[in-house]
Amino acid sequence: VVIEGELENGKDHGGGKQNGVNGKGHGTDLTARNGDKGKVKRKTSTESVELSTEVHVGKEEEEPAELWGLEMWALLSHVMDTLWSPNDMNEYLLVVATRLHQRGLTEKHLYALGMATQFSLQKLLESPCQGCSQTDWTSNMGLAWEWAWSWISDLMSRTLTSLEARHGELTRQSWEMIKSKKTEEEIGDTIFKHLVLEAPNVVHLFVRPRKMQAFMFMQALEILVSFSETPESFFDELKQLSIRHIKYGVKTEHLKPFGKAILAGIEELASASWDDVYHEAWHRLWRRVSTCVGHSLGIGTNLITIALVNGDTERLEEALGCAPRGQRINWALRVTLHGNLMSPLYWAIRDGKFAIAEFLIRDVLMIRADREEYYYGREQLFETHPALISVLCNDCPELVETVLDGLVWHSQLVEDGAIRTNYYIKELYGSPSEDAWKTNMAVLTLEGKPGMFMHPVVDMLVEVKFNGFGRRIFISHLAAHCVLLVLFVMTFLTEQNCQSYETLRMATGMLAGLVLFVMTVLISRQYRRGQLVYKKTWFFGSRKVPWPHLLQNPWNVLRFVCMIGVIV
Repeated sequence: VVIEGELENGKDHGGGKQNGVNGKGHGTDLTARNGDKGKVKRKTSTESVELSTEVHVGKEEEEPAELWGLEMWALLSHVMDTLWSPNDMNEYLLVVATRLHQRGLTEKHLYALGMATQFSLQKLLESPCQGCSQTDWTSNMGLAWEWAWSWISDLMSRTLTSLEARHGELTRQSWEMIKSKKTEEEIGDTIFKHLVLEAPNVVHLFVRPRKMQAFMFMQALEILVSFSETPESFFDELKQLSIRHIKYGVKTEHLKPFGKAILAGIEELASASWDDVYHEAWHRLWRRVSTCVGHSLGIGTNLITIALVNGDTERLEEALGCAPRGQRINWALRVTLHGNLMSPLYWAIRDGKFAIAEFLIRDVLMIRADREEYYYGREQLFETHPALISVLCNDCPELVETVLDGLVWHSQLVEDGAIRTNYYIKELYGSPSEDAWKTNMAVLTLEGKPGMFMHPVVDMLVEVKFNGFGRRIFISHLAAHCVLLVLFVMTFLTEQNCQSYETLRMATGMLAGLVLFVMTVLISRQYRRGQLVYKKTWFFGSRKVPWPHLLQNPWNVLRFVCMIGVIV
């Protein structure tokens, strides 16, 4: 990886070899030879420029060169994968440049590193094919590589230049000094004061209490200072940070005035110790950070997120109107922010923008059609939002009726005094393989309001379930307890002592034991399957204990105790 050699367009300097391979080819031709250490020469027909540099494999000379080769292989592979995603490439190269700087790489090494890499690629592609004896290297490849490496080196040089100037150490030093002399509230108040002066139009975004806002400013500055030290952690936090700030309504154009306020506040807080060196370090740091944050905010901002942030139903309708007919439902149910799928519906509900949530539900559950097919978002809605009924029952009960309205369709025609009506209750009905206590119907029963059961969809659902199996189960349970009650009255509440009554008493005890056994099996099964509810009881104090669903009904608890009493 220590390269010396000569570069000349279209010519091979005879005798130049590396690893025994002559440097011959088309276009840009590289030849490296063992000579003075660290010499790279570039010659053209009109001038000769000599670059003297040395690329260190690592901090220790004995470190294997293979490690450096693996670094370059990983770098080139990632760059080629993100060639058309400059933002991703910029983040990656910033991280790589920081890591390689710790291994001894400096800005002056980039040219030699690019020439060495191009030389290796050229030699590999110049090797004749065993089948057709042709080579793959062309002059256009040389030009393309020069273009690619100029881009790579330009992005890496910004980071390396800053690291060589110790900007990261200077910002950390000044920040620690400020924290040692000023309190958290003083730092927050100073930055907020300059924010009011520089950008009064964004002050409405900072509505938290004074102490909490000061804490948020401190966290932001800690992340800012850590940018040069641990860029990997910075970019990991940046995605979630950008998502939160997009929800707050932060835009890319807010970064410039916010940066001015931050830098002015830091300068005031540093006071007498502030000089041109610190000024340069902080301003360079903010330019690099603001570029990355701006790209991140820009990627996550689209017409739908803007409408959600502003709570503008009309703009949301316009945004969904831009979607193809077959993609409109997906646009309304999913929005991608930095690779994370988010639900606009949950976003609107948790931000209290119920008008937006109602519009989304109505839009998704509206039946549309074209010449090819019908479009109805019921299945996609419950597939992407399996806990929708629970969320609505707890956070916005009035929207449950909106969902139920979307699950029924009726014809506009009246036939024989009746209107044809379709009820779409599959997702509410549940599945035999599903936990019965986690179905939407069970959630509606446990967490919903009584008025919800007056809706025609719920009424139809209850009727279907009751006619299908509910009536049979209810009558069988009721019949068993009625028979047990009659036997108990006949055998235990009379003074008959004949043998037949003793037999009936034994039969009553056996029947009670059978009911008790069935209830015990059901209770143990619910414990094993986790079908439990945690609740406080008076004899356990404030501690919550798990109770099976069967015992949530006080009548079942009473039946369980009665069966034990009958047996005894």
